[in-house]
Amino acid sequence: MIVLPLLGGIFAMPPSIIAQDSASTSLRFYGSGRDDLDRVKLPLGDLDASFALTRSAPLNVGVDEFTIELWFKASAVENPAPAQACGSNNNWIYGNILLDRDRFNDRGRKFGLAIAGGRLIWGVVPGGDETFFTLCGTTNVLDEQWHHLALQRRASDGRLWMFLDGRLEAEAIGFSGDLSYPLGVTPSVPGEPWCAGPGGSWEGVCRNDPYVILGAEKHDAGPEYPSFSGLLDDLRISNIVRYGANFTRPSAPHPADANTVALYRFDEGVGTSIGDSSGAAGGPSNGTLIPRNSATSAEHWSTDTPFGSLPIITTTLTPTATNTPTQSATNTPTTPATNTPTTPATNTPTTPATSTPTPTSVPLATSTPLPTSTAFPTNTPLPAGTNFALAFDGLIDILRGSQVPGLTGAQTIELWVNPTTANQTVVLVASTDDTTGWSLELNNGRATWWVMTSATGWRSVAHPTALPLNTWSHLAVSYSNGNATVFVNGTAGPTTALGTLTVGPQMLIGGAPGYGFFAGQLDELRLSNVARYSSPFTRPSSGLSLDANTLALYRFNEGSGQTTADASGLAPTLTFGASSAVGADDPTWVNSTAPTGGDGAVSTPTSTPTTPATNTPTTPATNTPTTPATNTPTTPATNTPTTPATNTPTTPATNTPTTPATNTPTTPATNTPTTPATNTPTTPATNTPTTPATNTPTTPATNTPTTPATNTPTTPATNTPTSVPLATNTPLPTSTAFPTNTPLPAGTNFALAFDGLIDILRGSQVPGLTGAQTIELWVNPTTANQTVVLVASTDDTTGWSLELNNGRATWWVMTSATGWRSVAHPTALPLNTWSHLAVSYSNGNATVFVNGTAGPTTALGTLTVGPQMLIGGAPGYGFFAGQLDELRLSNVARYSSPFTRPSSGLSLDANTLALYRFNEGSGQTTADASGLAPTLTFGASSAVGADDPTWVNSTAPTSRE
Repeated sequence: MIVLPLLGGIFAMPPSIIAQDSASTSLRFYGSGRDDLDRVKLPLGDLDASFALTRSAPLNVGVDEFTIELWFKASAVENPAPAQACGSNNNWIYGNILLDRDRFNDRGRKFGLAIAGGRLIWGVVPGGDETFFTLCGTTNVLDEQWHHLALQRRASDGRLWMFLDGRLEAEAIGFSGDLSYPLGVTPSVPGEPWCAGPGGSWEGVCRNDPYVILGAEKHDAGPEYPSFSGLLDDLRISNIVRYGANFTRPSAPHPADANTVALYRFDEGVGTSIGDSSGAAGGPSNGTLIPRNSATSAEHWSTDTPFGSLPIITTTLTPTATNTPTQSATNTPTTPATNTPTTPATNTPTTPATSTPTPTSVPLATSTPLPTSTAFPTNTPLPAGTNFALAFDGLIDILRGSQVPGLTGAQTIELWVNPTTANQTVVLVASTDDTTGWSLELNNGRATWWVMTSATGWRSVAHPTALPLNTWSHLAVSYSNGNATVFVNGTAGPTTALGTLTVGPQMLIGGAPGYGFFAGQLDELRLSNVARYSSPFTRPSSGLSLDANTLALYRFNEGSGQTTADASGLAPTLTFGASSAVGADDPTWVNSTAPTGGDGAVSTPTSTPTTPATNTPTTPATNTPTTPATNTPTTPATNTPTTPATNTPTTPATNTPTTPATNTPTTPATNTPTTPATNTPTTPATNTPTTPATNTPTTPATNTPTTPATNTPTTPATNTPTSVPLATNTPLPTSTAFPTNTPLPAGTNFALAFDGLIDILRGSQVPGLTGAQTIELWVNPTTANQTVVLVASTDDTTGWSLELNNGRATWWVMTSATGWRSVAHPTALPLNTWSHLAVSYSNGNATVFVNGTAGPTTALGTLTVGPQMLIGGAPGYGFFAGQLDELRLSNVARYSSPFTRPSSGLSLDANTLALYRFNEGSGQTTADASGLAPTLTFGASSAVGADDPTWVNSTAPTSRE
């Protein structure tokens, strides 16, 4: 064997562990992404002259099951990659890459970890490109706090788990098969410019293929594959699945035990040697730090660690336990191989963080049989004859089954819902995968129905009222001839034209891994093949009836067992949890207090198909906003249906259809079908553009444009920018509880107040927003940490969205080449204070300014042009709470450096495309002062309604008198 003298020494594994000093340090990366610098390189074994692997180091996991655990800390400003859609794709490569065990091109047996739109995204590819699968988290981790992450995979069935700070963040069944790096295979040779290496020295050979790279994209393939910037500490890799339930977040470094195959403390504190202290047979799997500045490595060592002043665990090996076969808990969903010898960590205190009481974790593999998990309900039969319901824990409880036949056209979905937690963005009932079906959700506590239409992608209709806590509410959705209405306790929300729905492959009830789980009780779910309700009705007072139009009626009255049956006998039986075995993910039988007793003798509104009034169908105007998700272009988000494997629907995330999440391009909205992401730009977003997500362009949505979403370019998506119906043919109620916009005294400087619920301004596109431009306005938020749309010119696939993502000004744009991209200002806007906000864009680069102070300038690419204007929010994607004043749009980049914030009203000049001063003081419209741009209209219709912003006297410095 030829042993290569690489990285300053012989690469064959030395027999001893590199000595570590007594300092407690972590590693700092800077996201350079070039010239094979600013990263740690961990070889997967010994290499020959052609860079083929001749012997595997213990680090080369993936043949069977494994767990990767690490600590990381990062900020949104340094990791701006937009949210991405999850599921059957390879989109993790577009995030800020933290761990890269990729292989160039379509070769399988590879995986990687990144952060996109603020959410973790883990990609796994056991075979060719037909086995691409990505698993996305739902939590924004770019909060400059230390987080513990555990990734797990089982090769036999492809099951994936993601635990964040001890809590199950996402779970799915991907594709089975070996993930380990193969022996005797030479790396890809795509030729330059690919895999050029430092100074072209690699000559197009992907020499980094047989390495795990930390902190960077291993091939330096270009800026569209960005590298991680932040801190990393205490990486442990194990050859078992360690966790089968939520666990206490560690409070000390990971211990080494018999199943630890690599352990990197990063406590060297100096130099470039990275030592493996696992003591694993065949190791150590030592590595090398490649500094971004060849002159010194000092800037990569930090004393900021997740353990503070805790004692540092030394490199002395912990005695391993004898090889006693392990026994898994009878109700633990993920059972490790029964004969895997493991040692529980006897010396590692795992005290939960004092401020975050989370369920403690049950290690799946220890040398002592696990308890039978008495902490989880065992579904003991309740007294016979009782009216039952199902209680869901808000963590991982789920019901699942195959599709109910007949849900192909007109239909009604109805059930009783009793939430125990406020403002949930979760899946209630979903029949969906990434590309078909529907998801009935709570988006910020409001009942919302997301559908994948055959022509326009993910669309939604929502009820304006949040469900009350600890109270049973009857929730129904009626759909016919392309129009849908959501009813809560018989009270109708707006009727919205969605289009022709598509048919999903399965049923998920109570949540979806990666997209939000419901906390509360559910009772009596009925699915019908007619639109039962076309106008307000009296909510049912007894059990729903079976009739000729009933496709399925699940009464949830068994009271025990692992399944619940359809009372009609026609539809599939539903199963508790992700498997048929008793597990932590099973809902619990409880006595019901909902008015569902009896056999439905009291009939509900006629089952005869109802004919909507001739003027009920509300066809959205041609310019219906499909506003981006509040925080992520990825379509999806917490609310995007991205249903993973056959049994583990990770149906749209609470962040996407996958419309982005709450930080998704605001076209995705904070509320994209939570099966579509809660947060997918969509497709995004808390929701979507669940393609964006909570940090995705709200067109993307609180999960992604829906393709973004407020929680994920669920494109990515918390979701997907879904269109805001601009026109309904039924005037909204005059809503006397809302201000009626009585004219204020003449001569006053006015502004517009938005309620944070449904207030909106809308209009057609402002001509001229095709290249260089500036968007500026005055903003006065009254609620902290909002993820909402301020101003958007977008639909699912074009335009831009200016949003607040967690209170920070963020501009999401749909580019012509790379999809949803974003640039953000690092400072959150102050409350109850006027701030001047401006975005300047030119030659593909954009900068956000707050009160004249510049954020980072970011290369976004060539923007696309949206079809409409939305101001103050977007249905399904988050509405602004506060006041707005004086919006000016220009065809030049007015600001290229810090400036003094304006002290009086903005001026009209030759570069002004529109200037809305909001000074009318009364009425249902507001005009452009230049007379060139379209007039904006209050609310979703021209009639006075609850969704109209309110005229107020302004205290912003916008007066011109």
